[in-house]
Amino acid sequence: MRYPSIRLGAFWRRWWLLLVLAAAGGALAAYVYGSHATPMYEAEAQVLVEAADGAAGQSAALLPTYAEMVASTPILAYALRSTNSPASMEALRQRVRGESDRDTRLIAIRAGDSDPDQAVALANALAAGLKRYVAVTTAAPSSATALTPKPQIRLVVPADSAARIRPRSPFLLEFGALAGLFGAIAFALVTEARRPKVTSEDDLAELGGLPVLGSVNGAWPRIGTSFLDPTRSSLEESTSYRRLAAQIAVANNEEAPRSLVLVGAEGAEASCAVGAKLALALAQDGRRVVLLDFEANHVRRFLEDLKPKGRAQGVTRVTPLKHGDITFDRFTLRSGAPLVVAVPRLVPRGLSPGQAEDLVRLFSEGMDVLIIHAAPPTRSRGALVWALATKATVLVVRAGHTKYAAVDDAREGLEPARSKLLGAVLHGGRP
Repeated sequence: MRYPSIRLGAFWRRWWLLLVLAAAGGALAAYVYGSHATPMYEAEAQVLVEAADGAAGQSAALLPTYAEMVASTPILAYALRSTNSPASMEALRQRVRGESDRDTRLIAIRAGDSDPDQAVALANALAAGLKRYVAVTTAAPSSATALTPKPQIRLVVPADSAARIRPRSPFLLEFGALAGLFGAIAFALVTEARRPKVTSEDDLAELGGLPVLGSVNGAWPRIGTSFLDPTRSSLEESTSYRRLAAQIAVANNEEAPRSLVLVGAEGAEASCAVGAKLALALAQDGRRVVLLDFEANHVRRFLEDLKPKGRAQGVTRVTPLKHGDITFDRFTLRSGAPLVVAVPRLVPRGLSPGQAEDLVRLFSEGMDVLIIHAAPPTRSRGALVWALATKATVLVVRAGHTKYAAVDDAREGLEPARSKLLGAVLHGGRP
């Protein structure tokens, strides 16, 4: 599946309101949730594990065990009794944790509760319960954990306040806004990908702001096929291109433009086919036409068509033309139609507006019409450069393939040359 290219500027203009509202709505929803959700607070108390001389290493090794014992049943039961907490044993176990530090021999005891004062009381009660439990077990002669000499646990930092751990309003607002924004972006991208394709002139007219020059028929050939073998064109196809030429003249104030660039709205193949057949139709009517193509893939395919095993018998190679660093191979039709096809031997990476204007003047000398084919403006700036250098521009839309969004994007890319945009032509569509 081929997805349409999406220009960020056009995408933002189409969807900015939805994106902003979605981000604001997400933040608002997060705020409402945070306002109604039960808050949770956490308090921390720190105890120090001390050992008599000769047992420091042994007591340090037991630090992780003491930290885990904070959530043991005897210590939890002691804390519940001491604080008269209504919480159940299992509920409290989920909100209690102990963390040990071997270097400092400190154990941080953290307890959570919806009441900050109760969280403070629980943390201190857990510390007292751990101290009491260790003292009792190490004092018992039969205890498996008895140590000689005995370790001692001392409360060094009692809990005196609790911090709110959830929900955190700033974090919730940011998360809600981002969730809403990304959800809206995903919706917009899916909508863009599934937007309907242009299939008729009526569809094209619905876009507004762009005159419809008509439809042209015929197959979708490789570059050169039409004018290397003119007999492949049917009478209906030839008529549609002559009608297009007349519509272009009408749109250009009843005068055929001396130079014309055909720009694909999505993909370059349709505009390439239209350019070749329009040039052939004008030449068959006696106009002196030059067809110029700078699309790298099309130039390569055209030159392949001219290999001895191809249809080279349909054209005659004439003297190459050099302009600056660019050398153009030129071909004329043996059928006698006054059509010259010019392709650069090496397609330059980019042309400046000045270079494009020089080339338009060069190839227009002694000719009636110069037709240039350009890739979509969403793929390169070449389309805009040629649109500014020539007298008129026509946007080519491939029926059943080009999406509405692609037409909008192409039109936006040609905005600086808006005054020269005559309209759009539908390739392979129906009136």
